[in-house]
Amino acid sequence: METCDKTLIKLVQFIGNNTSQPSPVSYKIFCPCLLVAGLISILLNGLLVFVRNTRRLRTSPMLILSLNLATTDGIASFFTFIGILNIYLGVVFDIRVHTCWVLILEVLRLSSFFASVLHLLALTWLHYQAITNPLQHRTQSVFQNPKAVHGLSASCWIISLTFFTGYFWSIPCQGFRARNCPHLFLYFWKFRFTILICFSTPLFLMFLAYCRIFHELFFTSNIHRSLKRFDGASISTSTGTSSRITGDNRSQYRRTTVTSLIIVGTYLICWMPNIIWLALSCTDGCPYPLSRQPPNVRMVLGFITNSLVVIKAIVDPFIYSYRMKEVKYAIKSVFMLTETNGSYIRRQSPHCPSIGQSNGAVATATIVSGSAREHYL
Repeated sequence: METCDKTLIKLVQFIGNNTSQPSPVSYKIFCPCLLVAGLISILLNGLLVFVRNTRRLRTSPMLILSLNLATTDGIASFFTFIGILNIYLGVVFDIRVHTCWVLILEVLRLSSFFASVLHLLALTWLHYQAITNPLQHRTQSVFQNPKAVHGLSASCWIISLTFFTGYFWSIPCQGFRARNCPHLFLYFWKFRFTILICFSTPLFLMFLAYCRIFHELFFTSNIHRSLKRFDGASISTSTGTSSRITGDNRSQYRRTTVTSLIIVGTYLICWMPNIIWLALSCTDGCPYPLSRQPPNVRMVLGFITNSLVVIKAIVDPFIYSYRMKEVKYAIKSVFMLTETNGSYIRRQSPHCPSIGQSNGAVATATIVSGSAREHYL
């Protein structure tokens, strides 16, 4: 214990001598803006969580995983909001909580972000299976079962919580292994490089997968177009109908894949600058160490990168509601309470036949509209 105390004293002196803190006035200006934006993101993602728990949506695997991702983003927004509020209260009003609670909050925040990345990776993998091997995906994939999809989401959370809790427990004389839970290791290169690897590796895998997915989509699209020109008028009615259904399937696959790719794009644009800046700035051996950063510059860069994280949490719910028709109509039905028996949905949405219809009507609508092509999306 005495050795640990001496080590911590040296670390505190090292960090104190090599870094300077921004003015509290900066926190008074920037933190309230982030808190308001964070609260908006929590409300928007909370709406998706509410819609997810209603009977207005069919339980298709892709949709379940997408909304589980939205739920994870909402949880990440909540922990980010609490973290910013804790910093604001500590700096401006000198209201501080115990460092162990701060460390627990950091574990939960990082775990929620990493769980979100794992959800994106899982969603990419399901799209990859659906595009490259659609028949096997429809008939043999265990993830056609909603319970299996929820189990996959639970695994993302278990992996994230286990990894970060174990990491915070593994640091000698710090983290959960020391009295009062000192967490100076958060400023060191080893931790920040670990964060960089954890978040950039899934992004690289998703990039490779989507390259293959779009190659497959456009390759098969060109084949169907060539066959259609070759066959001409000799195609029978049944074959033509089958081709139309296949084309519709491909079109729907393309739409959902593009939706997920947009979400990955927001991850790249909004999260990676924060992660890269975190990796570049530390106290020991980083390319742009904290000791060389003027306090005001560090405050502005921190505000920009954290703003991008919050903006992603605000933008993603709009992407879901605009790109996913079932989510769009379910949200409309939540706010259109004056419409009785779901008449608006029946009138507007062949993609949501389960809303306001009997089982027989659902089956009929599914066959007539061909909306069964969305069952696996």
